[in-house]
Amino acid sequence: MIRIGPRQFEVPMWLWVAVPLACAIYAAYGSIIYLRIANLPDGYFLLTMKLGAGGALAGFIFSDLARRSILPWYDLIVLAVASFAASSLAIDWLVVAVGEVPRVIAGVAIRAAMSIGVEFNGARLLFAINTIVLIGCGLILALLLTLASRYLLGLPWWAADTRREFQANLVGAYVWLTIAFGGYLAIRFAYQLPLGHPASAVPRWLPVAGACLSAIAALTVQLWLAHRVRRQERNPRHSLKIGALAAACAVAWFYSPGIFGHAGLKLMNNQVRPALRALHILPTPDIAVAGYRVDVPYHEVGVFMGPAMPDGATSFVVVPLPDEYGLSSSSRNPQVHIARRDITLREMTRFFWFDSRKELGEMQATRRGEDAVVRVPLGAIAALAFRSDEYPLVDVKLIVFDAAVPTEAAEQALRRFLRERLQRVSG
Repeated sequence: MIRIGPRQFEVPMWLWVAVPLACAIYAAYGSIIYLRIANLPDGYFLLTMKLGAGGALAGFIFSDLARRSILPWYDLIVLAVASFAASSLAIDWLVVAVGEVPRVIAGVAIRAAMSIGVEFNGARLLFAINTIVLIGCGLILALLLTLASRYLLGLPWWAADTRREFQANLVGAYVWLTIAFGGYLAIRFAYQLPLGHPASAVPRWLPVAGACLSAIAALTVQLWLAHRVRRQERNPRHSLKIGALAAACAVAWFYSPGIFGHAGLKLMNNQVRPALRALHILPTPDIAVAGYRVDVPYHEVGVFMGPAMPDGATSFVVVPLPDEYGLSSSSRNPQVHIARRDITLREMTRFFWFDSRKELGEMQATRRGEDAVVRVPLGAIAALAFRSDEYPLVDVKLIVFDAAVPTEAAEQALRRFLRERLQRVSG
């Protein structure tokens, strides 16, 4: 129920249904921007389903809490922001869990089976683990949605209504997961993609059209289940705990600044976090790798630390090349990438760009005692890989400078940066 001045307005049923439906369709429609480059139709179907599920969940939380509580119209803004944040984080965590947890569990199970000499079927094991993870993820999401909703509405947790609401949310979550991954497998095996058949055989419209229809079907079942539970409720309406929602928004923004778009990301990384570091509320990470410290200001976006090596130390760091070295422009912001020479494929994330250790080693082998420099063309931009006996534990790359810049100029700028900014602190 929405209050505007002294008057109160019920949220009608058609609006309770229309908001999540419109959000789901709008979010799923956003996937068409990837249509021209989508060369994996099964993955494109899952991407569209993910976007649709995120929109549907955000719209459902917003309309359901507004319908079951009493709140002034201006609190709808906080409720909308909180619904979007909760939905985005929930779907992102689900994607990470489904993508990473089965791999970890399967690795542990396979190593354990091999150590005791037990035979196993790898495909069946992976399928069973994925199924268990999906069941667990659906259970957790339904439980969190139920408890959070009833807390914000001021309703008791230990009640028959809570169990009914949880059961509806649980079945709704499983319907979404079943349709999403069922459609994914249907596309894969109907067109025999695992056997090497070309993805071009799949009509380009099929993944997005199938995902949109699947999202509408899953949302219909979810809303029907929720409506059945709501008809049996006889709880008094309370004011929504808007303060808790605002606090949750702040925590979500701090945890994932990009959750509220580019403006939220810039505000957090350019103003809020630097101010907290200046006040010593947030610690400032030490930009160091392999016993070398890089003397540049720390920034949330421009500086990146690679994952830890097996010994617990940082694998690589990426820092911006300051403007004073003459390679920056309005369209190019070069970066310096400093990595341990013993880095493995496990630590080479998307920030690693390319691996030139073989070329550098061969060049140093033919030119004993000399530094090795390899230029790597990357279309309109270029990169420079550098190895020197002066820095025996690391390899250095200069990335994202203009392709028109001569190799000698880029090398001189990189050498000057290393002399002035790279300091040995141990060893």
